[in-house]
Amino acid sequence: MSGDTVRPLQQPGRHVRAPGRGGGPQPRHVDRRGIAAERMEAARSLIRIADRVQLDRRANDLPYPEIVSACRGDLSAAVDRGMTRLTASDRPGFDLGVQLALFSNALAESAPAWAADAGHRLAAAHPGDRALRELAEFG
Repeated sequence: MSGDTVRPLQQPGRHVRAPGRGGGPQPRHVDRRGIAAERMEAARSLIRIADRVQLDRRANDLPYPEIVSACRGDLSAAVDRGMTRLTASDRPGFDLGVQLALFSNALAESAPAWAADAGHRLAAAHPGDRALRELAEFG
């Protein structure tokens, strides 16, 4: 997967940003198909590699409330690992900063102190303009 862009599947539920975008299946359709658990595991797998693989802006498709709730530890661990890369000057060939900003913003409601700290650490690592804009949106 080195250098590849991973494009996550559209996830079920309500999106925390740009609710009209993406148009993935509604939760009742996913449940009817019996694939909710598989979709959750797919999201968890993408989150777990987000510090190493470019998800592009499609990382924004992951933080639905039910995914954030179920994957809180995976999201924070991915942000922490990514921050270690950025602060050690181990910058990948993709915009890791924006992926970290999206994930830390997703945790702002359930873990506000952690998300605020992560946002400050990320801003101090000079993650790039796109990441700083994402962080500013959630202030």
